[in-house]
Amino acid sequence: MNKGKEAQKEIIDKANYSYSNLLKSLILFAASSEYLESLNSPSFNVVFELETEFDIGFNELSLNSIFDKKLINRELKNELSSFKAKVIGFPNELWMWKNIKNHIKWNELRTDANILLDKMEISNREYIDDSIIIEF
Repeated sequence: MNKGKEAQKEIIDKANYSYSNLLKSLILFAASSEYLESLNSPSFNVVFELETEFDIGFNELSLNSIFDKKLINRELKNELSSFKAKVIGFPNELWMWKNIKNHIKWNELRTDANILLDKMEISNREYIDDSIIIEF
């Protein structure tokens, strides 16, 4: 494979990785507290995963690569940016498990995440952790 094709494949791989993380982030935010609790285990900390998937999937480089490769309809950019702003605006105390389970702000985020997934036509809301690490 020539260098141009290798570079293009790498860009596509990074965009797909970013898209995967954005979807996983939205799936976690959309999930019921019961589902999140079922995921919790010694090797899976729900709060850590929520933060990590969000940080990777919603950073500017990831969002730009997702839209540049047309993996998500550009019409959703403002809604995704609004969702991102809501999450970033959460005070630290809302990131505690007891608040994630039943705080009204978390319930609002669940609704928003489900609406975004519906608009993206994502029907499977099962969290699948199949990531590989790609360096940017």
